[in-house]
Amino acid sequence: MGRLSGKHIVVTGASAGIGAEFCRQLGREGCRVTLAARREELLRQVAGEVRRAGGQAELAVADVTDREQVFALARRAEAAFGPIDVWVSNAGAGISHRLVDATEEDMLHLYRLNCLSSLWAYQALLPGWMARGYGQFIDVCSLGGKAGYAYAGAYAAAKHALSGIGDVLRQELALQGVTPGPPRRAKAGATRPWLTVTTVYPGPTISSFGSARFDRIVASALRPPGVDIGDLRRNRNFIVRAVAGPQPTAFVARAIVRAMLRPVCVVYPHRWGTLAVVANHIAPAPLLRAMSRLGR
Repeated sequence: MGRLSGKHIVVTGASAGIGAEFCRQLGREGCRVTLAARREELLRQVAGEVRRAGGQAELAVADVTDREQVFALARRAEAAFGPIDVWVSNAGAGISHRLVDATEEDMLHLYRLNCLSSLWAYQALLPGWMARGYGQFIDVCSLGGKAGYAYAGAYAAAKHALSGIGDVLRQELALQGVTPGPPRRAKAGATRPWLTVTTVYPGPTISSFGSARFDRIVASALRPPGVDIGDLRRNRNFIVRAVAGPQPTAFVARAIVRAMLRPVCVVYPHRWGTLAVVANHIAPAPLLRAMSRLGR
């Protein structure tokens, strides 16, 4: 058992990818885990792994693009394991297409999945957490929430929105006198609440991340015509290599666990990807020139 033993964690998007691996690690920590996703069979498999690892698991089939289902998930989790200590909004997906081909339906669907699902979790849990005096939201965002990338316009826009509401909630809580993490040295009789809003920015990850709507995948738009993904990873431009180099799901999941052990506001698991984001903001022209050469 680990230092998180007995903690009650809710994880959305728990049936595969980062979410499933994160739940396995929570099981090894001895946590009580409420797993939520749409695919019940995969959820049952992951729940079994959590139990075999030493944790407790409750599964809930839920679609987090529906506000009422998010609120119902919170109630079900509390009925199963009591008060929630950490809510991890991990559910997310994208649609691969050119930005000019994006439809209003595409944009709104990804906004509900990648952003509003977290907002609804805030609304469901924040009143109770403020009264209790502690809690942690963890939003699994993306480097695409800091710097958009080609053929993922709707996804990047939704993740930018998720990044923004996390920043806003942190500031609003601070203005209410809420500290962003547990005090390192608690004073006798201190009652000041703490609540952490952690935003995680993974880079490209080896997972089953897929399209939110399979009918909207445009195969030719997944990468520039004539460019092999292996060529991107071997490119001499370090920014291009950073963006194309994937990281294992276990690496990202462990970074999230560390953010629970020592709550922080922002987590960047992918170091080189982080540099690429900074470079894109400071000097975007070199990256664009490298991409233009790839597209010729």
